[in-house]
Amino acid sequence: MAVINFASDLSGSAGESISRAKMFQFGFPAPVLQQPFVLRDRRKAKVDFWFEEQRVVGEFDGKGKYLRADGGAGLSIQQRVMKEKAREDQIRAQGVGFVRWEWKEMMNRQQFIHLLRRAGRPRK
Repeated sequence: MAVINFASDLSGSAGESISRAKMFQFGFPAPVLQQPFVLRDRRKAKVDFWFEEQRVVGEFDGKGKYLRADGGAGLSIQQRVMKEKAREDQIRAQGVGFVRWEWKEMMNRQQFIHLLRRAGRPRK
């Protein structure tokens, strides 16, 4: 029953789901999932994790987001990276910090805990 109560259809990928499960497992409070931010051009940009108390966004980024051939909507790798940088810059301009991780960091208990603690996340 606990797994059913914990599950969420808001995770955008397996990496996001596992990240959230590990946050719980390591004693961190639950983040807000898919928090929207309004960009300069009035578009909404949803972030993977919102740590509201710290005003920090958490983003899981697998390499496939940038490198897979079918995932770029016709954009080159450079265009994808620059588009993501512009999105992050517009969110940061709202007084928000960012912390990013990939599979390797998330799967290493000590690295992931250290990364979240550096972002100001308290443990229960």
